[in-house]
Amino acid sequence: MHFRHGGRNGGNIGARNTKTIMHIPEDNFIALSYINTKLRDEYSSLEEFCGENDLSPEDICARMAQIGYNYDKQSNSFRQALK
Repeated sequence: MHFRHGGRNGGNIGARNTKTIMHIPEDNFIALSYINTKLRDEYSSLEEFCGENDLSPEDICARMAQIGYNYDKQSNSFRQALK
C-alpha cells in the first residue's frame, strides 16, 4: 500500500494541483539520497516519480550507474550494483 503525506498541495481541500519543476541536485551522491528519499516517501515507482516530475527514467538510471547504483524495482530504490 502506498501513502502520500499531505499530498502535493499540502492537504488543502480545493487547492489547485500545480506541477513544480523538479530540480535534482548536481552532485550524484546527493542526488542518490534525494531520489531514494522521494521514492521511499512519495512514489511507488521510478516511473511514477519521473512521470510526475517530467524526468527521464533512462537518464536517472544512467546518472546513478555512473556512481555504481542500479534501480531495484522490488525495493523501489537505487542500490549499489554488485560487482
